[in-house]
Amino acid sequence: MPLNQNGRPDLPSRLPESPKSRWKLVYIIAIHIIAIAGVIIVISLALNGAFSKDKDTNSKKKQTKKTTVAEMSSEEPVSDPSDDLFITPDPSSRHLHVTSLSQVTDKQMTLMQQKSRERFDEGDYECGKLPSKVTLDAFNYVGCVLADWSSTPTEELSFVYLTYQVLVTDATGDVPVKRQFFWTIGYSEVYQDGTVDTSVTNQIGLVIYYENWTTPGTENLDSVVEQINYDIEVLEDQLDRSLLLPFDSSDQKDYGEKSRVTRLNQINPGQMKKLRNEGEDYYKDFYGYLPSGVHRESIEYKGSAIVASYSEDKSIVYMVYEIKLNDNTGNQTEKKTIYWYIGYFDVYKNGEMYVCYIEPLDELISFDKWSTSGLSSIADVRRSISGRYNDYYYEDNLDGTIYRVGKAPEDEGYIFPDSNIAVVSDDEIAKLTDEELRMAINELLARYGYIFRNQEMLEYYRQFGWYEERIPADEWDSHGEDYYFNDIEQKNFETFIAERNSRSEV
Repeated sequence: MPLNQNGRPDLPSRLPESPKSRWKLVYIIAIHIIAIAGVIIVISLALNGAFSKDKDTNSKKKQTKKTTVAEMSSEEPVSDPSDDLFITPDPSSRHLHVTSLSQVTDKQMTLMQQKSRERFDEGDYECGKLPSKVTLDAFNYVGCVLADWSSTPTEELSFVYLTYQVLVTDATGDVPVKRQFFWTIGYSEVYQDGTVDTSVTNQIGLVIYYENWTTPGTENLDSVVEQINYDIEVLEDQLDRSLLLPFDSSDQKDYGEKSRVTRLNQINPGQMKKLRNEGEDYYKDFYGYLPSGVHRESIEYKGSAIVASYSEDKSIVYMVYEIKLNDNTGNQTEKKTIYWYIGYFDVYKNGEMYVCYIEPLDELISFDKWSTSGLSSIADVRRSISGRYNDYYYEDNLDGTIYRVGKAPEDEGYIFPDSNIAVVSDDEIAKLTDEELRMAINELLARYGYIFRNQEMLEYYRQFGWYEERIPADEWDSHGEDYYFNDIEQKNFETFIAERNSRSEV
């Protein structure tokens, strides 16, 4: 072997690598890469709070909740009814809605009743709590209703509605009065395994509008099932009239069978206020779009109109608005006035109302460069509304006076339907035949339930639903007309009698 200058063997500067040593190097490099990646992951988890005490607590809470739901799914749920978890079903397990009220357990009912009182005390999202001047006298459970909410034949979805008789003393007016209404709330998550979720509720859509306050509910118990059936199918009705507390109804007018208003003067101030505000808001939200250059100066309630069917319990109440606009789309600003209306189908004589079913104006008014929803005049409003229902009674107060086409369904049998609230003019009286004048006098008495001695006259008024026989003729005579009549009726009565006497003298 050759030697170098130092006398040592002359070896190559780099020894050749064996395959074994090459794989060992790769292994070492890989270990380092994995270690670095692990450090990065640990740092990332730490920054996201993976090792915090709160995280451990949350995990334990989730586990606890799972265990609770599993326990509650047994045949005999054991729970504190005040705990909301008692009724929260586990989304991962299959729960079957109750299909009969007999499947509702005592514990479920206890919890729903407890939650119902809480919801009532909290107040409705629209109506709020009872006003400070309205005192709750009784909140009395009177039964429940089961309704089918399923949207398909294979779906099982039910609602359990609980109904309460509510008695209050209303001191919002000049004189305190006793009132009664029925308040109903529904629960959709009531299951056959004994679980129920009280956070999912539904109230029937009817609201009662008194003069100074409102509340969700119905005036009578029959309306509860009727209103639930309005949207969904009632499967069982277990409302129990024997549970009703005594109520002195002398302060609360009895409207008889529930029916829709057929004349504007049957709409109470509370209902009218709600309709006016609701209509204006609806226009601003959905129909008040205006192009660039056109600005709304004002929107003002102009009046109301109503159409009423002669053959069925159907009427529509319309709110009419006058809208003033500034049009800057041309060379100079122009003032424009348009009219818009919206109709409501469910306005009832007893103060109840359901504002979900509406009929807004769907006609456009066009100008040179733009168009919008509206009409150009009051005459066009009348044409538009009455034209849709030309076989209905029509009434409005859009020009400051009562305008009518036809006779209101309940005004059959009257010569002057408003003779109890409006003075009849001399011109109107002069146009009457002698027989019509006679009937105009008699209808003032008939309105109070006067029982006519004349059998023919008695039979005539018996054919009208508004006539009720209440006051015998002798009793009426002992008191006299001025005992029963208000000032307007007394004035009309005296004018009618004077006109009859003047004709007999001719």
